[in-house]
Amino acid sequence: MEGNLVIPLEKISRALVALVFVSTAVFIQIQGFQVNLAQLMLVILFLILLAFSRLMLHKEITLFLGFYFIISIVIALINGFSIIHILISYLVLNMYAAVLNTVFHLHKGRIEKLLALYLNIAFLAGILGVIQEISFLSNFRPGYDFKWLFNAYAKLTYSGIFLKVPSIFTEPGYFAPFMVPAAYLSLKSLIFRSGEVAKIKAIIIVAALLFTFSIIGYLGLFLCLVVLFRKNWIIGISLGVLFTLYAAVNVASIKSRTDSVLDFFHGNLSINANFSALVTILNYHITTQSFMTRPIFGAGIDGYEMVSSQIMAQGFPNEVLNKYISMNHPDSLMVKDGSNLFFRIIVEFGLIGIFLIGFFMLSKFSEISYVRSIQLMCLIFIVTYSLRTGQYLRFELWFFIMLYVKIKGEEEYFQENQS
Repeated sequence: MEGNLVIPLEKISRALVALVFVSTAVFIQIQGFQVNLAQLMLVILFLILLAFSRLMLHKEITLFLGFYFIISIVIALINGFSIIHILISYLVLNMYAAVLNTVFHLHKGRIEKLLALYLNIAFLAGILGVIQEISFLSNFRPGYDFKWLFNAYAKLTYSGIFLKVPSIFTEPGYFAPFMVPAAYLSLKSLIFRSGEVAKIKAIIIVAALLFTFSIIGYLGLFLCLVVLFRKNWIIGISLGVLFTLYAAVNVASIKSRTDSVLDFFHGNLSINANFSALVTILNYHITTQSFMTRPIFGAGIDGYEMVSSQIMAQGFPNEVLNKYISMNHPDSLMVKDGSNLFFRIIVEFGLIGIFLIGFFMLSKFSEISYVRSIQLMCLIFIVTYSLRTGQYLRFELWFFIMLYVKIKGEEEYFQENQS
């Protein structure tokens, strides 16, 4: 009976994982509420695994979250933070971790099926992204403005004469990190002929990532080159730096952000600076002030929003930032999640949390060449994603975290198949 259940659950889990990946830009109405289809698919997958008694918690992640849940409650009671928010975030974090841990456990010895599923979706998303750019340059609006298909599409953005393509995602800033792992394997196949990705697929995937004109996507490409040429780091860093410098100078959407950050460090920040750069600078100030106040344990799970509200109410030494805050609604300032995950982890988990996370990731690093290559790909995604947003309740983040963790247990399988 046990064996009969594993096979259909494996197939069902892959189907639902695929649906989650492709439906992040779709919302549906349920009892008058707007529900994200990707999140609904995740809940359905959770309930199916729970119904078949297959749901498995990841012991180390569960212990970490439980430890910080207790700390978060204590900090909330002392500072008057919302315990309800903490409880919800704690439960949902556990759900994400448990669902992905179970999905990868169901594919024990067959993790390459999940990797192939991701690559196929990245390829299809890449085709859609290339079609968008061509349609935009051809002035064929239905071919690039997908609001008729994805009702959660954000306003389209541009880089000079080009469209910053979002493909199946709400915006280019989420599409780009999603494509980076596929671009890593694509570049590896194109440069070293490793064979993970067919040539035409590899070209489309890399082209689609370039068409995002996203600083995060281009940083991801830089990291891909450095990692791929890590045995000859001079070539890797040189290629990466040349590519990054070219993008920083010649890609309009990236140059404006680069200029704003440089102006900040030179003391010439103006209210007309790049919006994203101002958000990052604002959250940088919040992070440094919060860390000085709570350096050891941090502010606890979901504490960034509470801390940022307190710090913003006190004001900043920088007059531009104070004007900028007064001109914008708090929701547009991205102070709920810190604008990137590194800021949020520093604020919410402090030095203890940073040490525990670092130790956990290092302990899972493999010595097997192929496994290590996949793990490096996952790390590149985690870094690029974390620089893009502070949201830790997104499926693609937990997919690559769990791929990094669970592929460690597949060393024997890959050693046999690579020999």
